[in-house]
Amino acid sequence: MNDIEAMFERTFEECAARDMRFPLILCAVASNGAMQAYKLHGPGRAPWELAEHSEPDTFTRFPINLMIVDRTSTAMLARFEVEGVAFL
Repeated sequence: MNDIEAMFERTFEECAARDMRFPLILCAVASNGAMQAYKLHGPGRAPWELAEHSEPDTFTRFPINLMIVDRTSTAMLARFEVEGVAFL
């Protein structure tokens, strides 16, 4: 597992700890302006890509900012940094 995968795993653990309910909408924005948005229906199910904008070196530089919203409109902000993931 690489650092990004570990940060996503930690982020979804935090979603579960906050009792966030599927489906989740996840929007990630990298420091170079690249963005991706997905709808997540549950563990083990393939995400639906909702939007994408690519830039050179997409998602290879930190920080990467994430907003996750659940079906009840509960929102969580996360930031992937070189040191790890921070929840805002």
